[in-house]
Amino acid sequence: MLSSGLPLEYEVKRQLELKGCIADFEYSYLRPNETNVERQFSYDVDGVYIKDEHFVTFMIECKYRHPTTQWVFTPEIYGGPNELSENDFMHPFDHFVPNEFLFRGPFPRVLGPACSKGIELVTSGDNDKSINQAVMQLAYAFALKIGDAIEHQVERLLVRDVIFYHVPVIVTTADLFRLYDGVAIEDIKAADAIQEVATPETCLVMNYTTGVELRRYNEQVLGAVIEKLGGEALQKALNSSFDDVEHLLAVFAAHYSPQAIVVMNATAGAFDHLFSYVDELLRPSETLLADLRAQREKSQRRFRTWQTRTGLMADSTTESAEKEMS
Repeated sequence: MLSSGLPLEYEVKRQLELKGCIADFEYSYLRPNETNVERQFSYDVDGVYIKDEHFVTFMIECKYRHPTTQWVFTPEIYGGPNELSENDFMHPFDHFVPNEFLFRGPFPRVLGPACSKGIELVTSGDNDKSINQAVMQLAYAFALKIGDAIEHQVERLLVRDVIFYHVPVIVTTADLFRLYDGVAIEDIKAADAIQEVATPETCLVMNYTTGVELRRYNEQVLGAVIEKLGGEALQKALNSSFDDVEHLLAVFAAHYSPQAIVVMNATAGAFDHLFSYVDELLRPSETLLADLRAQREKSQRRFRTWQTRTGLMADSTTESAEKEMS
């Protein structure tokens, strides 16, 4: 019964409801399979969490695994070449409402260490499909969620203007590990246990890069939104740093659908940690606001130091750059 996954799905749904979510089993959708035949796919649990003008959907795929199973991920860094930010897993969508998510970009806290590609290790060897299958279940549902958010914001289908968030989460009973930064093949060869080359984790934020097939699928889904609502109506409702609706949706199709996925171990307190972090983003405490001010001041000091060392005089361009850094 445990290996069926049903008890884990039930436990996850119950935890969401205890946190104040409206939760349901199985979110289903249609998409082409590997032979390009349209089939029904789904992820396991869908939970909606509403706080003021914030409408958060937790998209959760559950993976029950034998107690000896390990999931090992390569390390990633926040703010690196992939431009992964600490809160990218939230995927805020505020492009057709006057409200704005304020915590994009560098952030003084993290939900979990950043990672990228993962592999499942079992006693009989490795499985390179398990994690990828879980990711695909969530990734292909993402554009449909974005399309629904656009329709609600443009058509004003809710009582108030809301920001939509879509948080893809994989919950597993496998032990999670993140390889040390800079670990080499020779280090792994010499190790007797995974703990010698990786740190155990309970929560990770996995950077995700959209592949060609998913991008094409996203473009079709979001293109249908333009066709349904009308480009003129969408352009009129647009309230974003993007000046053009088609450009906005093209960027989302290629980069933000999704950009990051939370991977959590199904341990006691896992959902406490997740909801504590999310609640701070939706209703920031004075402590968090103080940390943000300190971070902004530090960035401004570093920028001024760089100006002094390079002999760059402050003008409208550099002032704009300083504002962007802060």
